[in-house]
Amino acid sequence: MHLPRALCTIRIYTLAGDLVEQFDHDARNGDGQASWDLISRNGQDVESGVYLFTVDSSAGHQIGKFVVVR
Repeated sequence: MHLPRALCTIRIYTLAGDLVEQFDHDARNGDGQASWDLISRNGQDVESGVYLFTVDSSAGHQIGKFVVVR
């Protein structure tokens, strides 16, 4: 949510700093949201827990966290 209206790269990490997923998102004409299927870049379901994310775009760099509850 609240993604900049720009092309951006989203990276999701564990609290230990391991990269879980990375994807490019075109939010120029969207509603400021991106969805994720909760599958890691290794093809595995992610576990419940707290994850960190970064969003890099021409609008700048954002950092945040979210919780997955299964």
